[in-house]
Amino acid sequence: MSNETIQATFPKTEVQKCIIRQNRNNMIFVDYKGLKTTTDNLKPIYTVST
Repeated sequence: MSNETIQATFPKTEVQKCIIRQNRNNMIFVDYKGLKTTTDNLKPIYTVST
């Protein structure tokens, strides 16, 4: 989906291309006890070759 399509459908949406910022913003919603498990589960996403 292109940025233009997203903006046309959801005009107030901020598109973030940087995976680090996406991850940091999502970690706000994870409690401290589940933080390590969640980050461990997300690590394979960052190591996939493109």
